Amino acid sequence: MLDITKEEMEVDDNILGKINNICQLNNLKAIVINGCIEHIKHTNVAYVEPHKIIIKNTMFLIFNNSDEIFINYLNTKIKLSSLRDYIKEIFSLINRLNPILNTF
Repeated sequence: MLDITKEEMEVDDNILGKINNICQLNNLKAIVINGCIEHIKHTNVAYVEPHKIIIKNTMFLIFNNSDEIFINYLNTKIKLSSLRDYIKEIFSLINRLNPILNTF
């Protein structure tokens, strides 16, 4: 049987500060869920679970010491410096579509 240990990681203060600033400028609130490292004992195998940041029902994944942020899954990524523009663009699109969707 595999013996797996889980070690929680904290989000880097630099990354957390950037995300909090972006959310504050856009009047949004971010929910931050720390990632973790899962080690399989007696092997050199480990899995790094990314930190999860949820902003208005959109999940962003980020790893410490990375300047890239993933959107919903690990297949779509943007630079952390582009997150502010991405949030503005996506949520303005959602706000424009809401009146249209509410007519159905």
